Amino acid sequence: LKTKRNTLIVDAYNANPTSMAAALANFSAISSPHKCVILGDMGELGADSDAEHRKVVELLAAAGFEQVILVGPKFKEADSTAQFQHFDSTDCLRDALAASPLPGKTILIKGSKSMKLFTLPELL
Repeated sequence: LKTKRNTLIVDAYNANPTSMAAALANFSAISSPHKCVILGDMGELGADSDAEHRKVVELLAAAGFEQVILVGPKFKEADSTAQFQHFDSTDCLRDALAASPLPGKTILIKGSKSMKLFTLPELL
């Protein structure tokens, strides 16, 4: 999706460890100078949730994207060294984007539907 400011890849209706890893690998392969990743918590992972969120944070750290924004309590806990920008909720991120837009980026937006990241494109 092309907006006035950015190019967006929106996959905000389902997220699990396998789809997160695939999305990040594919996004890494895209040639673009200013990549931003916005990820929301993955739901319904049960006892594996903490470990799976940590694995995604490790993938992000290795990928070297220009900007990473994590949304939700599970990713906040998984990013224990606070190496990435974090928002407690999508509403908090929406407020931040309204105040300070992200121009000129290629942005991957991915998370479980419950995170409501699908509401972000209008601000990007």
